[in-house]
Amino acid sequence: MTSDDVWPGAVRQAAEELGYRGADVPRTVAGILGALHAKRRDAFHADLAALSHGIAFEVFLDQWWTQAVVDAAPDEHAREAALEFADLAVAYRISAGDGPTLSTAEVEQMIGLHLSAGAQ
Repeated sequence: MTSDDVWPGAVRQAAEELGYRGADVPRTVAGILGALHAKRRDAFHADLAALSHGIAFEVFLDQWWTQAVVDAAPDEHAREAALEFADLAVAYRISAGDGPTLSTAEVEQMIGLHLSAGAQ
């Protein structure tokens, strides 16, 4: 099963569990870019340019999608709820997948990139 197959279910499960009704940010490059604050777009493009494919790209999408969901929230309370929702949705996607599970630090070390420096 691919990430694309499990993603809708992971998002639906996280939203239902938390009662989350925030912005619907597509987990695509265009969807993430559209929801990010302008001040983060250069870092997003730099991270994207350094990637190729595979698990590193999945981690990139997870991290920047989470940031985009938070950026799309209208206030501090909504941002906290958005972060909790996004973290849970990503966790459900990872747990439903059949591939290896790596931490962000392991992926960063593998590709020599610090994704966590961009998404905050």
